[in-house]
Amino acid sequence: MNFKEKFQEYLQQPHRKSVEIKEPGLEGTIHFTPLTVLEMEKVRTASQGNNAAFNVWLLIEKAEDEEGKKLFSAEDKPFLEKMPWSVITDVVAVIMKIPGMEELKKNLTTTPISGTST
Repeated sequence: MNFKEKFQEYLQQPHRKSVEIKEPGLEGTIHFTPLTVLEMEKVRTASQGNNAAFNVWLLIEKAEDEEGKKLFSAEDKPFLEKMPWSVITDVVAVIMKIPGMEELKKNLTTTPISGTST
């Protein structure tokens, strides 16, 4: 199987993931599929270069319930903008596969720094 065929096969498989929200009063699970190139461009366009807006639009674009139905729409943007920043960024970090603070701390304590001379 060549690499292009692997790509095509990958796209035919389900790749649903989820993120747990542990904020008191907001506990729950958000499901999502991996972010595609087209979705990334849609979110970038909607956010018009604003980083905070990018995070909210990404959540609108990707967040799903357990059945795969969208949790939010553009009409939900005003209340999503009032959500705790930490909740939004924690979810976005998982969707974009950005390591969270705990993972970064763990990596800093276990990964030697290279490139130093003695």
